[in-house]
Amino acid sequence: AISNAAATLIRAQGNPALIQSAAGTVKTCEPGLIAGAKRAAGKADDDAVKQRILQMAKQVAEAVKSLTDVAGNATANPSIQAAFQRLQALARKLVALTSQLVGDAGKQAAMQQLRSNSKFAAAAATGLVAAARNAATASNDQTEQANLLDAAKGVAEAVNALMASLVHAQRHPDDPAAQQALMDAARKMAPGAYKLVAQAKSVAPSGLQPGKVQSRP
Repeated sequence: AISNAAATLIRAQGNPALIQSAAGTVKTCEPGLIAGAKRAAGKADDDAVKQRILQMAKQVAEAVKSLTDVAGNATANPSIQAAFQRLQALARKLVALTSQLVGDAGKQAAMQQLRSNSKFAAAAATGLVAAARNAATASNDQTEQANLLDAAKGVAEAVNALMASLVHAQRHPDDPAAQQALMDAARKMAPGAYKLVAQAKSVAPSGLQPGKVQSRP
């Protein structure tokens, strides 16, 4: 909303009512944008990323204040070209700053969610591996047992790869390749986990319960 309102100001020359309305929208929306950026910064794993977002939020807040002050002058003096040119320059600056802040904060929020989901997925898969191994010990069929243990081994290896990618992504939050590698590791783990569930259910039809040894009659 701030970017749209600032863009409106750029082409509002000679229209005091439009300048006043758009400047009011900028001022009204600014607290929500800054609050959202601060929340994103608070969740950032890397201190440098956190400080960058907070610095951008500060720049946006300062730009909004300058813009609203200049908008008042441009509204009161619609015939003064210099006043509107100053308003245009500030509006363009605000559009650029807002786009950068929203993009960076949004990216960090998405990456934080990815890392959190990866941790949950790794924990769940680890429990699944333990349950599958317990189910294997309950099987009297050596082939069935070997297949289940082999599938559990594959998932365990995928979990290790996921955790390694997670650590790397946390250490390099600004590296797109590191974040992509984390997404790839999470995707690669899923098929093996689904397959392990299916195999374990065939051995233990009552269902898997991580940490509980399945018994057979």
